[in-house]
Amino acid sequence: MFQLKDKTTIEMHRGNTGTLRIHLKGYTFGANDRVLFMMKSMSGTEVKSKICEVDAEGYIEIPFVNTDTDYLSPGQYVWAVTAATDPQYEEGKIVNGSGVCTPNDNMIIRIKDTAALI
Repeated sequence: MFQLKDKTTIEMHRGNTGTLRIHLKGYTFGANDRVLFMMKSMSGTEVKSKICEVDAEGYIEIPFVNTDTDYLSPGQYVWAVTAATDPQYEEGKIVNGSGVCTPNDNMIIRIKDTAALI
């Protein structure tokens, strides 16, 4: 389960499953657009990334399975998405494409310990 704390902070328990569905204001997705979701530690180390699809309504759907976050230490992480039309990939990352859009880097995911659920 995800809990939106404010416009930039999402909370979730470690190992939770669900789909984060977001919309980029001011960006219109095309049929060939792909989105890279990336999550980093506060020191900048990448801890998770995945390429996501855009649904018919123009929302990015980022699915989480328990193994996506069950290994993370409780704390704060930075997340961002990069959208690109006809992207080119290098080592699983979008490195080029027309219409590349990357929102600001102050989006936070706060991972909580699963012990808090007991």
